[in-house]
Amino acid sequence: MVKSAFLKTVLRTFRKNVSRFVSMCLIVFVGVAFVTGVGTLSHVLTRSVHEEYTRQKGADLFLKSTLPTGFSEEEIDEIIQITEAKGVKRVFQYEEGATRFILTDIFDESTHRFSLEEGRQVRGENEIYAERTLADEVGDSVTFFGKEYTVVGKIANPAYFSIEKEIGNEEQEIEHIYYLDRAQFAGASALPITDLYVEIDSVSKRADIFSGIYELEMQALKEEIESAQENTVALTLEENISYALVKGYGEKINVVAAIFPVFFILIVSLVVLTTMTRLIEDERAMIGCYRTLGFSKGKILLKYSLFSVAACLIGATVGVAAGMYILPNVIYPSYNAMFYMGELTSTRVVLPGVISSLVMAGAVWAITAYILWKELSEKPSALLKTKSPKPGKRILLERIPWLWKRLKFRYKSSLRNVIRYKTHLVMTVVSVAGSTALVLAGFGLYNIALSPNTTTIPNSMADAFAMISMIVILFSALLCILVIFNLTNMNIQERNKEMATLRVLGYQHGEVGAYIYREVAIMTVIGIFFGLPLGVGLLAFVFGYLEFGLLADVKFLSYLFTVLLVFVFVAIVDVLLYRKVKKIDMNASLKSNE
Repeated sequence: MVKSAFLKTVLRTFRKNVSRFVSMCLIVFVGVAFVTGVGTLSHVLTRSVHEEYTRQKGADLFLKSTLPTGFSEEEIDEIIQITEAKGVKRVFQYEEGATRFILTDIFDESTHRFSLEEGRQVRGENEIYAERTLADEVGDSVTFFGKEYTVVGKIANPAYFSIEKEIGNEEQEIEHIYYLDRAQFAGASALPITDLYVEIDSVSKRADIFSGIYELEMQALKEEIESAQENTVALTLEENISYALVKGYGEKINVVAAIFPVFFILIVSLVVLTTMTRLIEDERAMIGCYRTLGFSKGKILLKYSLFSVAACLIGATVGVAAGMYILPNVIYPSYNAMFYMGELTSTRVVLPGVISSLVMAGAVWAITAYILWKELSEKPSALLKTKSPKPGKRILLERIPWLWKRLKFRYKSSLRNVIRYKTHLVMTVVSVAGSTALVLAGFGLYNIALSPNTTTIPNSMADAFAMISMIVILFSALLCILVIFNLTNMNIQERNKEMATLRVLGYQHGEVGAYIYREVAIMTVIGIFFGLPLGVGLLAFVFGYLEFGLLADVKFLSYLFTVLLVFVFVAIVDVLLYRKVKKIDMNASLKSNE
């Protein structure tokens, strides 16, 4: 019977605080979805490139002979023996200024597979292919060894998968790359083999070509080849422009994925702390009843733990699932601005989301236990009594008579109430300040991505980075509006008696709403005041780790839009909660507790 009664009170708490529970779920959802989504972006990029490169049987080592006669068959056999190569593509490569010519067995699919992306195959001796990543088009003409050729198709070379240009032997950008098929070129047998594309079947390559183990293995093979053949220069994928760009971009995404989630989790945890603090304060009398009836502290803790941890787990579960698939699918197409991407990988990294969810759930439980234990330290008889309202005190503005006397009564009462509840003020200000800082940081990243003064970020990378900054802005804005909604909603729930009193005194609905909203606006202004410099500090920290970007590149409009957005969110929340103000039951609110 007692268990049944206890269970009923638990369910009643859930029903009575549906809006609090849902808002907690949504806030946790936004935070975890962002952490999970951003945390898997780097993996999605590198894994997709890895899968496409291995599908094309791309080379792991690129060997160049320094001799004019190129590689001999004995040298090639020795290289195969050293590397245990799975496949070797023999290449004649010739550079003339900013133009590179490559002669090889183009359509030999045994290793390092080239593919025809546009146009048709060569049919005559005067026809040639062009590289897909460069500006040459089908129909263009080019001269090679005194003979004119016409471009009839565009070839995809597995080694060139970014739009950044390769660097040639003379340390200049390669503007044109042309391909000749050995089977179609009459003098092919007379030309030396200057380059070898070596494919190695290693466990580390099958795992990930961006892994540290793979890089170490290829570096060891490179050193072994160069020591065995002094006329051979070996290059790994580390020296490949496209590979280096993907790796560098992935590292920059990881910086965003490491810094921003910390802020998100802190803000979410703080809002949950605020929610649970106010919930437990509201149910002091109920907690007193439990203690009077002999319920253990552990059982009472279980009730509030269920409320807080359930909200976290529901929000986190949906957040992990959504962030894992929504963000990568939204961001992935933007990678095509700088890379020739294959299909989106089906693998995801959920560890950041899972860790953040567990940390958040653990922190929320610890916070709930701490707050409840403080209440339970009081005697049951004291818990059954409603806490006396905090006495009003003179505030700083009252010590400035010429200003205080000019304020209307409603502004005086609002200012006093804001200062009166110091704990609520601090929690609200810190939450709004954190959300404001995140929104400003998102705008700052967007400015940097598109700033002409940012010379250290490739233009091709800017578009994709701008998309990521838009995601940061969107999730920061969602978190901001949910934080403001949650705090305003709790403020209304706590002030029912005051608002009912105002209604009895003849105040209209709009005036009663303004009474609450005015206090929220004051705390929001204070939050913005601290949030802007906090956002600047966050940007400076991020720029330092990204190794590009200056605070001077963050436009004034970003600061203005941040402030305007926060106030727009406050206005939206005020409109959404106005119906709740109108529905206040004056009779129930004004009942005495005696």
